[in-house]
Amino acid sequence: FAFPRLIGVLGVLGDKDARGIMEALEPVLTEVVITQNSSPRATDAYELAETAREVFGDERVHVEEHLPSAYQLAVELAEEALAEVGVQSGSGVVITGSVVTAGEAILAAAEKWPESGIPPNPGAWLTTTAGNRAIDRIRADAAAGNRERTYGTTFLERDYDQVSDVVLR
Repeated sequence: FAFPRLIGVLGVLGDKDARGIMEALEPVLTEVVITQNSSPRATDAYELAETAREVFGDERVHVEEHLPSAYQLAVELAEEALAEVGVQSGSGVVITGSVVTAGEAILAAAEKWPESGIPPNPGAWLTTTAGNRAIDRIRADAAAGNRERTYGTTFLERDYDQVSDVVLR
């Protein structure tokens, strides 16, 4: 998918590399809404926002402590931009940063849809999932590049009979 405007909702657990995640997302996301999930291991939204401002810049970072509010703000940001240019599609919202964050977003949808009905654009949920997969691919590619820089070749190309014990530790 090629979105001209992609809004991220990001909540990260405290034991994860939040800066690394943000640096991988920075070239892809137009704006980011920082939040936190309900895990006791979640990084505080305002603490996470400090790092986000260093990576994305002040003008691209928004903070909402609670995930449902963060998602709503992201949708508003996406729709606001669409209204400005007079088109009905082209923006996306991706919820990422933690399996817990993504899971809570899905749970919120599952709880809300029976009350409010299926949203007018359920495809947006599929798009969000596709966006998460794209971000996973970006992270995997970045990790592979780091391994290649460190070891001089990809692991698939390496002759494992020639690998020293030092490398294997």
